[in-house]
Amino acid sequence: MKKILTLAVVLMTTIALFAQEKKDVTKFLGIPIDGYKSEMISKLKAKGFTSTSRDKNILEGEFNGKTIFGEQHLPGTSTLLKEWFAR
Repeated sequence: MKKILTLAVVLMTTIALFAQEKKDVTKFLGIPIDGYKSEMISKLKAKGFTSTSRDKNILEGEFNGKTIFGEQHLPGTSTLLKEWFAR
């Protein structure tokens, strides 16, 4: 009985460890959409996006041949108001 219980605990622990494995993350222009806002902004700027004159948190750049804007947050928070849209 002790062997079965030990085997069950080991099996459940192994399954729990594999469940914690990081899966695929959604990407935009090859950049994973996770982490901190400042990291994402710096990675997008490295890809050629620039901050707009209105707000440093709104990025402008080109994607699929169209000029697009990036993310806009509620001032003073990390609450996302708008996502990507084309112009």
